Amino acid sequence: MSYSIFFAVGALIAFLTLIGGLFILVRSRWILGWIKGSFGLLMVLGAVFGFFTLFDLSSYRALHMERNLATVSFEQLSKQRFKAMVSVSNDETWEYELAGDMWQMDVRIITWKGPLAVMGMLPAYRLDRLSGRYLTVEDENGNERTAYSFHDQKGIDAWAMMQKVGGLGLIDASYGSATYMPMRHGALYAVGLAAKGLVARPINEPAKEALQQWK
Repeated sequence: MSYSIFFAVGALIAFLTLIGGLFILVRSRWILGWIKGSFGLLMVLGAVFGFFTLFDLSSYRALHMERNLATVSFEQLSKQRFKAMVSVSNDETWEYELAGDMWQMDVRIITWKGPLAVMGMLPAYRLDRLSGRYLTVEDENGNERTAYSFHDQKGIDAWAMMQKVGGLGLIDASYGSATYMPMRHGALYAVGLAAKGLVARPINEPAKEALQQWK
């Protein structure tokens, strides 16, 4: 099942629930109406909750295994200071200023279970955070730390909610982090998801040389 169909069906169900709840509230009369009104109010609240949950889930992208999620390139600004340029699959590029010697990317992953998996729902991901780190403990403890979130979370955080309640047997919410890699002027890396987890790979000579010297 495609994500567009999934979200369209979910939004339709939430909309019909909202209309039904409002109809009960409008038509209700006191005594039995109080019971109907309470039920209608619960329907309205449930529909609103459903809308915001679907809105948050719509920010995730279908995940095909072994697919590159993003590329990250670096331009050195000064000592232990780099401009990181993150390019994603829709040709959008984000720029961040990182302090340190190494970088790491974190990703949120949602895996569908039960009937949703049977219906063919692919796992989904959302780039979560980019952070910098220093090689030495002295620098790490005494210098500026930089970390950036790729998304400003507003409203319901479906991923965090599913982690707390265990996904109700329908969703497995997990976290993936690529190994810290060295920052180098002109270096270009690809971030992908493999069977063993999130992986960052050097894809040009400056990145390969930086990784070889770092090891």
